[in-house]
Amino acid sequence: MRKLMMVLLSPAVLVPFLFGNDRSASALEMKLGHFAAESHPGNLASKMFAEAVEKRTNGQIKVAIYPNNALGSPPEYE
Repeated sequence: MRKLMMVLLSPAVLVPFLFGNDRSASALEMKLGHFAAESHPGNLASKMFAEAVEKRTNGQIKVAIYPNNALGSPPEYE
């Protein structure tokens, strides 16, 4: 009986490891927002950063750049 259970349960346990899962195939998208204008050197550096991340992660992580406070202004402190 024990051998029968092992034979029946082994494929159920091993199949997900052999074929992977769908979450690992999808890319992660990160957002990078900053205050600089599109012509500012800081924006150029942000684009270079995004390209480097995508290259080093083989496209698994993508960085979307949002210049000019497109995602909102930082909070003001008094």
